[in-house]
Parts: sequence; C-alpha cells; structure tokens
Amino acid sequence: MSETASTEKLKAGVGMPQQLYLHEFGSKVWDAFGSLPYLVGSVLTCKAWRDVDIRFTFAYQHVCEVEVHEHAPCNHIVVMLRDGAILDPLCDEPKRITDYFSVLNVMGLVKVGT
Repeated sequence: MSETASTEKLKAGVGMPQQLYLHEFGSKVWDAFGSLPYLVGSVLTCKAWRDVDIRFTFAYQHVCEVEVHEHAPCNHIVVMLRDGAILDPLCDEPKRITDYFSVLNVMGLVKVGT
C-alpha cells in the first residue's frame, strides 16, 4: 500500500461529533437487542463519504471469510459468536474479528423452526 493510501485510510471515519452520535446509537441497539450494528461503506475508507451505512446482524453465530494478512494467498473461514469471540481452527488463543487484516463476507446462522 502506498504512503498516500495508508494516510488516507488513517483519515477515514465520520469525524466528531458524528462518532459520538454513532457510539450512543450503538449503545442503545446493544441494550435493546444484545447485538451491535456494523458501520459499512465508503466512510470506512475515505473522508469523502456520501452517507453513513449501518447494518444489523442478529444471528447467534456468523461464518466469516477473512484475510489473515494483506498478501495471504487465500482467504480463511472462522466462526464468530454473538459476543464477538472468534473460533479459528488455526489458533488456540482467543481472537477478535479486528485481529484479521480484512473481513470479506459475513453470513449469520439462524435456527429456523422449533
């Protein structure tokens, strides 16, 4: 990654006071549903964002396709529990989703029926 691209990524985000509003919103969603909303879209990669996209996932488990590091030859699949704990078959120690270079896909697993 070039230095300019790296610097641009550091500048990404909603800024203040919007960050405080999003944090308060996330706290209310957590209190109500026990699940945090996800911030997605251009706001994560640049300062010139058009709108702020937020997504919700209410499943108890999620299958996540992640990149372990920037130049990994292939992607890796892990399971993320509702509390954010990661079950990774390659690691004995606990991990968080933020420990990975990037998250490519997330699929919620929801029990259907009784």
